[in-house]
Amino acid sequence: MKKTPTLICAILLFIFLVKPVKAQTFHAIVFAATETENEDLAAGIQVSYDYLKQLLSALENAGLDVQPHYHDGADFNINQLNQAISSLKTSKNDYILFYFIGHGFEDSESSYPNLIFTNKETISNAEKEQNARNEKDIHETLQKKKFKGLLVVADACNSGLNTTGWIKQGKSSKKSDQTPDSKAFEQISWTACANILQSEEFQYLIASSQTGKDSYTHPEKGGIFTIAFVNAFKTACDNNIDSLDHIIKLIPSEINKLTAPIEDLEQIPLIYSPIKEKQSFLQQLANIFFSRKEKKELKKAFNVEELGNLKATLQLTEDYPESRRKFLKTKPAAYYTIMAISNESELYVARTLQDTIRVSLDYCTASVIHLENRSTRDIDIIQKIRKLDKKHQLLGIPKKGPFGKWLDYKCTEYTQYLEDQREVIEVKEKELEDILVEVESELDEKRTERRGLQNEIDLLTERLSEIDESINTTKRTITENGTLRISIPTLPDNISPKLDQALDALVAGKQLPSGLTAKEKYWLSQIDIKLEPNDELEPNALLTSELKDFQIAKYCTLKIKGVSQKIMSLLLQQLSVVPEEYKDSINIKFKIEGYADYRGRKSALGIGFPTKNKSYDYQYKNDLGQMKAFKHKKHTYVNLTNETLALSRAICAYEECLNIMDNHSIKHHEVELFAIEQDLSQSAKSDDKMFRGVNVFFTLEDVNLYLLKHIDLLEKERRKIQNVIISKEEAIRNINQEIEGLNAKVIAVTNEQEKLEERKIELETGIDDVRTGLGGQPNAIRARQAEIQKIQDAKE
Repeated sequence: MKKTPTLICAILLFIFLVKPVKAQTFHAIVFAATETENEDLAAGIQVSYDYLKQLLSALENAGLDVQPHYHDGADFNINQLNQAISSLKTSKNDYILFYFIGHGFEDSESSYPNLIFTNKETISNAEKEQNARNEKDIHETLQKKKFKGLLVVADACNSGLNTTGWIKQGKSSKKSDQTPDSKAFEQISWTACANILQSEEFQYLIASSQTGKDSYTHPEKGGIFTIAFVNAFKTACDNNIDSLDHIIKLIPSEINKLTAPIEDLEQIPLIYSPIKEKQSFLQQLANIFFSRKEKKELKKAFNVEELGNLKATLQLTEDYPESRRKFLKTKPAAYYTIMAISNESELYVARTLQDTIRVSLDYCTASVIHLENRSTRDIDIIQKIRKLDKKHQLLGIPKKGPFGKWLDYKCTEYTQYLEDQREVIEVKEKELEDILVEVESELDEKRTERRGLQNEIDLLTERLSEIDESINTTKRTITENGTLRISIPTLPDNISPKLDQALDALVAGKQLPSGLTAKEKYWLSQIDIKLEPNDELEPNALLTSELKDFQIAKYCTLKIKGVSQKIMSLLLQQLSVVPEEYKDSINIKFKIEGYADYRGRKSALGIGFPTKNKSYDYQYKNDLGQMKAFKHKKHTYVNLTNETLALSRAICAYEECLNIMDNHSIKHHEVELFAIEQDLSQSAKSDDKMFRGVNVFFTLEDVNLYLLKHIDLLEKERRKIQNVIISKEEAIRNINQEIEGLNAKVIAVTNEQEKLEERKIELETGIDDVRTGLGGQPNAIRARQAEIQKIQDAKE
């Protein structure tokens, strides 16, 4: 019974006196400009933001105590930043992640960018001062907090800022091919990464691009850096990598994977891991490698005060034979190990092919020499390197196992990287070949299209010439139209072909043919042709033709018909310029005067008028102006008077003209017939009796109006064709620009092929230098071994 109070007291003392172990918290402060005024950039930032949140969610599900502080939309501002940092309460076991995605610009006093906490797309100098904060300043402020691990990251440009508009984060590169890692988050075991982020001590300051450089994003696929940052964690966790340093080192290679397929696009991050000791890790390596005497000699030889830049110092020693011989004699494995480490440190920031080959060769050389040519000094330095890395965990040297195994691993890692790069080049070469084939095919299509357009333009230009000629001809016709009056005396009994040609030439205003008889020339001289022109381009001009024929006794002869045909041909010449669509609307008016002047006015003449095939029903006026009718039925015979003889002659001319109109599909006409009697004087001689037969007058209503409409149609067609030509010429100019762009692309692809070929040759040479062959070590490593052996065998 006495034991019970003692046990209770012990428990109470344990409860009150022993402090509980506080759980570790991973504070994630994320600022994302998801509502920046640039819509494409805002969309890309949203993709990056969501991808980062997926990573944090996956780590939380794996056991990491994530406490998120997300600031986007209206919460993305400088006041929220100040409040988030000032209100952050942490313990010495906590971890802090500060992550920014948005606009940034170069700071003249810092290698790290100024970050802008506003969604505005334009900013003044005053606003810049109010809303910007340098990434390094944020890091230094967070350094004052209690923490076990600190990671400050900015995905933003580190280039110039235009005070009237942002330098875009990534220029909204829409040609980017980057995509998030294909492996889903739930397919990866995140336990290893969660353990790393709640067990290691670390501190990193990372910017997505170096000073003076842009960062790139895509509206649909997100920012290259953030995608690479998350993918580095996915790759590391999927392969059970056991340090945050290894994850960080993966970021540049993940960026390379994303940018490699994109032409002329490069993004190099700025990665810094601050060390609390007075000297940096590389300085401590220098202290390990260089003895005090060697430092003295180097300072004297190179006239430098500090040897802190290990890579630069080692580079100088290569030009200082005495020091180099001493290194190769006393510590060759350590020399090449230190060379590899110093060059590798540069690869975290900028991985160049030359540096990568150099690092690979140095690690492979160190691996071979460590196995075959180690010295006591080598072993001592290597132990110190291992001890230093155990403290800082920057090189990833395993705590247990032979050091040579780590060197061999590094040699294999870099050699495999070079092999992978060769495969990347081969893939790129195939892609470029395909691009060239595609571009050449497109060039052929564009050239064919251009030739087709030029042929169309040539045909349209010919049509324009035809239209211009038609317009000019029509204008001349309008100008020349008028009242045409032709008086032709009695035709000869026999019209020779020569006389017929002469009559046509005379009417047309052309030169008469030669070979005419005197009688024919006299007869032609009696023909009267008059043209009363209209005012130029005046519509509704009238065209009137007049025919005078002389016949004796007969009422319908071949001569009357022949002359009617002649006068109709003049009319048809005028109608030839009228467009077909207007001919149906033209109305032709006939005024036909028939004459008879036998003695015996009003009496029967003894001339019969048979009506064998058709009936006649005409209205006419006589010489007294009386309107009379002339009707006869089929199969009747009537004796003509002078008046009806005159009418029958007019009917003969009219019917001949009517037949010609029907043959030419001329539909509309009006006719006015006259029958005129004339008495001859008693004193007239029979040989000079001039018996007038028929006068025919034509009036074409609105011919000029139709011609003007025809011109209007031609002008409209002309304008339409000119517009088509202009559009086709514009199309040709666009095609020429496209062809010029394709030619430039061919040149660019060819240049890229040449660069790839040079890079491939360099890679092949580098791989040959570091790869183990059938005959033992490669030439470069054997040469180094031989040099070391020669130095070590030489006498003092």
